[in-house]
Amino acid sequence: ALMTTEYDQIQSQAKAEVIFNETELTFDLTSRSRLMPPPLNFLCVVIAYVIHICNFLTALIHPRLLNVYYWIDFGLFERFRRFNIWRMKTDINEEEKQKMRSVFEYDRTSIIYFYILSPAQKLKK
Repeated sequence: ALMTTEYDQIQSQAKAEVIFNETELTFDLTSRSRLMPPPLNFLCVVIAYVIHICNFLTALIHPRLLNVYYWIDFGLFERFRRFNIWRMKTDINEEEKQKMRSVFEYDRTSIIYFYILSPAQKLKK
């Protein structure tokens, strides 16, 4: 009888430690930073700025043909959201696809506004 109670105490202590470890891991994963480690995030930011600056210069030359943001499909995440797993397709008609294709008018004044005036207005706030 003494061995049984000792075993039950050790077993309950082990269960408590496992629950504590799982809780601690869950809290750690939900509360820590979700950023990429420093050498990699710096590289990604530099590449993004280079693409952004090069795109500004080329978009001023030809706003539709040489603008990277013109070719980005803005409806990509909307298609993911509406994806029907049972039919293995997205329920979006052609009219909705055209609405999602582009949200900007691509001329030189709108590109200048997008790159220069829009961030300046955010700094004022």
